[in-house]
Amino acid sequence: MFESAGDVIKPKGDVNAPSGLQSVLDVEEAAEPVLPHFFPDEQNDSIPRLSRDTFLDILDGKYNEHYDNKLIIDCRFEYEYDGGHVDGAINYNDKELLASHLFNSPLEGRTLLLFHCEYSVHRAPLMARHIRAQDRTVNAECYPRLNYPEVYILEGGYSGFFAEHRQRCYPQAYVEMDAAEHVRTYLRFW
Repeated sequence: MFESAGDVIKPKGDVNAPSGLQSVLDVEEAAEPVLPHFFPDEQNDSIPRLSRDTFLDILDGKYNEHYDNKLIIDCRFEYEYDGGHVDGAINYNDKELLASHLFNSPLEGRTLLLFHCEYSVHRAPLMARHIRAQDRTVNAECYPRLNYPEVYILEGGYSGFFAEHRQRCYPQAYVEMDAAEHVRTYLRFW
């Protein structure tokens, strides 16, 4: 069995051989969200919501010291975005295209992702959940690490924001998803 007592204590082979699992100490702790947020009562959704007041604070730079990058992602159709959007927002209505851009060349530093659609009840939550799922997949071996831990949805969407803060939109207009002049485009996707 064992030739000496030392054989029981000494492991055979390379002591420093890498294991398939990362050390628990190497995994980053999940970051606490910086922004004041809430979760909708009526929905089973794990993506936090932001009030329009908090969203305005973000636009005004109140939280800039916490983030290296800030992306306001408008998930509406192009004709809706072109008809009026939050100043500084970028338009992505294809979740795979957005995931490709975010994960093929991830942004450096701490990045804030803010999603909205017309009312922020369907398209923005769908897109935000997809990005969170992709982030979990990309970082599966170093859970709970995420490339983009701070993902939020604007409560009330563009509709609610435009009603109260039209001057923060460019152009200062609002084209609804089901606008008659765009019905063919709308029906192609639904």
